Amino acid sequence: TTGTPSASADAVQSTASVPSAIGRLGRRLAAQGVEVASLDSLGAPFWSSPQAYIRPTTGSVSLIPEFSAPDDAGGRQLHLGFSPGTVAGPADESGMHLLVGASRSGLEQASGEGLRWGILGDAATWQGAGASGAFGDAVRSMTAWVGRDTRFKLDDAWTLSASGTLALGQVFHEPGTILAIDPHLLSTWDIGLERRERGGGTWSRITVSQPLRAESGDATLNYLAGLKDGAPSYDTATVSLIPEARELELSGTHEAPIGPGRGVIEVAHTWNTGHIPGATDWRIGLAYRLRW
Repeated sequence: TTGTPSASADAVQSTASVPSAIGRLGRRLAAQGVEVASLDSLGAPFWSSPQAYIRPTTGSVSLIPEFSAPDDAGGRQLHLGFSPGTVAGPADESGMHLLVGASRSGLEQASGEGLRWGILGDAATWQGAGASGAFGDAVRSMTAWVGRDTRFKLDDAWTLSASGTLALGQVFHEPGTILAIDPHLLSTWDIGLERRERGGGTWSRITVSQPLRAESGDATLNYLAGLKDGAPSYDTATVSLIPEARELELSGTHEAPIGPGRGVIEVAHTWNTGHIPGATDWRIGLAYRLRW
């Protein structure tokens, strides 16, 4: 078993995942020399790295590119509270969407260009990340964000678009458990250069973007450190939520009529994937749509 004086559980079942915006929290704790102890049935201590307990979530990105449409507000995707599995209802006249999901509800206002904002409450996860055992059986979170979208017509063929968003995250692990997270700021942005109009003839776009990343805040680990005079001894460690690196993605999309339908190809490369220093990733996707 491991944990705190008020929350002890089977060590094997004690895990916490953190959103990719936080990066490798367990590794940063390990770099401070933190070792989490657990006790066997006879009370003997064993030590493990925090990385065995705290792991980053791995967000999956679809390889199949989406087709553009003339009225898709510049191709902007709703933030959806930055939580996977959240979906948006149809927008009203002001661009307001109702956000819903498993144990989630919120609103996002995104009318295309200009100001955008949203808020999402999640009664079961932290942007898709969960907890168990000595980390508690439930984690709740609230995310609020504000941003701006801008488009500049450079000439008859080229358009420059930019979007930036700041978010405030608040996480609530169960009281007395191992992990506590401060309120924290997050950021995401993208800059794109488009040629021709969406959803019509030939259309292309080159984009540089940064996915969601923590920009402030700390995490506090309250953990079993070992034995002192034969009794369990506990310690506390604090580490920044800010990842060691910043993920950047360069992507290119080309869409054109092909025979009786339309085809689209998307190629992307990321540096510091998951905000992990030195990690890289490539992806390429194709799609074809035939209408009759």
